[in-house]
Amino acid sequence: MKVSILLFFITIVNFSVVYGQDAYQQGYFIKNNGEKINCLIKNMDWENNPTSFNYKLSESSPKETTTIEQVQEFEITNFAKYQRFKVKVDTSRSEINYLSDNQAPDYKEMTLFLKLLVSGKANLYFYHKTNMNRFFIQVDSLPIEQLIYKKYSDKDDLIKSNNLYKNQLINYLKCEKISGQEFIRTEYNTKSLTNIFLKYNSCFGQEPINYVSKPKRKILNLGIRTGLNIASIKMSGGNSGVFDAEFKKYLTPRIGLSGEVVLPFDNNKWSILLEPNFQYHNLKQDFNIQFATKEIAETKYNAIEVPIIIRYGIYVAKNAKIFLNTSYVFDIPIKKSKMDFDGRRDIKMSTSSGVAFGMGMEYANTYNFEFRYNLKRDLLAKEVYINADYSTINFIFGYNFLRK
Repeated sequence: MKVSILLFFITIVNFSVVYGQDAYQQGYFIKNNGEKINCLIKNMDWENNPTSFNYKLSESSPKETTTIEQVQEFEITNFAKYQRFKVKVDTSRSEINYLSDNQAPDYKEMTLFLKLLVSGKANLYFYHKTNMNRFFIQVDSLPIEQLIYKKYSDKDDLIKSNNLYKNQLINYLKCEKISGQEFIRTEYNTKSLTNIFLKYNSCFGQEPINYVSKPKRKILNLGIRTGLNIASIKMSGGNSGVFDAEFKKYLTPRIGLSGEVVLPFDNNKWSILLEPNFQYHNLKQDFNIQFATKEIAETKYNAIEVPIIIRYGIYVAKNAKIFLNTSYVFDIPIKKSKMDFDGRRDIKMSTSSGVAFGMGMEYANTYNFEFRYNLKRDLLAKEVYINADYSTINFIFGYNFLRK
């Protein structure tokens, strides 16, 4: 059974790699010699600024790759535009444990694809990599430069900020419509800087291009989940195996809710889910103990199971996607959950946490089906000499009733 499940997982993963490709979208790039190539560019929705990209000259053409050494500019229409610059970048770290005691930037010259956020008389660019956000300004034909914001630690180990970017904005973005207080209130983030650049560019009768403005993403899904569990419980322990018993593959219903947060990168492929559901088990079975004596074992197990899920999904058609999950699962047993053996003490449930893996399909971001395999976990975690290994396979049907 486990081998079959593993093979099924491998098949789904291979199918994802072959058919679940990111979309190629209309765009262009400009070579070093100034030649403009209209093409289809693979939209990776980059979290970090790219150094290369894949493209096709037409839908039927083979995939090709080009790099920052060969391209000075590229754009995915109505999505993003990148331009190559050689710039001085402050490489100072911003994590509290690694703050410098020097407020001056720690410059390093780098060749980068900078993402264009606002285009006009004054251009705003952005660079991101792990734990580093940097914004750049270019006004008219002046050289591009970084807007400086740096956290540092003073001699008393107090955290302070070098807010030089505010003075840079005051010097470069002079406009009667922008007050000094607006510059002072401007924060070092995409939203705040975009707003001040748009306002400055509009001072000159220009219609600035806002590359940040995109259709609002749906980032929250709420839904109901129902289905069936194929479960088994295998008990062992006690002197001479007096607590040995097994409840083999039995069916139980499941019902619950799901909350999903879609992460804002990589074309919405990643999400985090919380999926509380109600588990109900009421089992009774004869079993043999030593000397061929028969006794009755009874299990009453009611719990709220709460999986915390990381999901990766890939579109295989316009409205259809497949997904893979990994979950951390813990239970909250409800009152009266216990195991009972004839003539012996009742054993109160105290479950351990566990891990699960799942795969499934979703249609139109609304209807979904999932197969989930749960690794064994102990229903009697607090018992020293007795174990109750609990394993399940879930068949889950879902309906998302709210998307925001």
